[in-house]
Amino acid sequence: MDGAHDLPEQDAHDLFAAMLDGGVADLELGACLTALRMKTESTVELLGFYRAASERIYALRPPSAGLRPLVVGSYSGARQEANLLPLLVLLLQRIGVPVLMHGTLEGGGRIASIYILRELGVLPSGSLAHAQKSLDDDLLAFVPTAVLCPGLANLLALRNRLGIRNPAHNLVNLLDPFEGAGLRVISAGESAYLAKIEAFLVATGFDALLLRSTEGESFANPRQRPRIVFYR
Repeated sequence: MDGAHDLPEQDAHDLFAAMLDGGVADLELGACLTALRMKTESTVELLGFYRAASERIYALRPPSAGLRPLVVGSYSGARQEANLLPLLVLLLQRIGVPVLMHGTLEGGGRIASIYILRELGVLPSGSLAHAQKSLDDDLLAFVPTAVLCPGLANLLALRNRLGIRNPAHNLVNLLDPFEGAGLRVISAGESAYLAKIEAFLVATGFDALLLRSTEGESFANPRQRPRIVFYR
């Protein structure tokens, strides 16, 4: 976008904090989100946005299972491919790996992971206390975004009104409600955004697994077998 300039990290933090707290009027909020979508956020802006969101996300305690919990976002669902993310997390649970999934409850015309998990008896947690109990007892919990961070859920919901994605859609996959004790599983569908996340992980020093997504979901396409990078 000609003439666009990146925000300094502190300015990006303050802007996103105001968005999350409902401090930006609807007209101005729509204009800001549209401009950011046209420009695409820089790594520095992503760092500022992340810091604002992390200050507002409700924390969970890792279960006492001896293994680090995996944190997996599910925000896209499958349209043409089989959605294998629920199978992946159930297999991990079976071998004793704690998994926290977070995401939306609507598929937007796609097969959302929570649709499949419901059929298999895994229901979304309606509160942090319920999520904590599910993690402690069953090593698996699905937490809606609205439970973890209401402000982020509000920004995600604006996609239906604006017709475009916004920085919240990229940010949610980077979150760790365990305050650094979890291992993030992060994916992206575009090479440019994969490179941006790599720069973000190097800058923050976060532990994560990074791979190319399957229709936006964080599991490896078995036919393409994408490269998976472990950051530690």
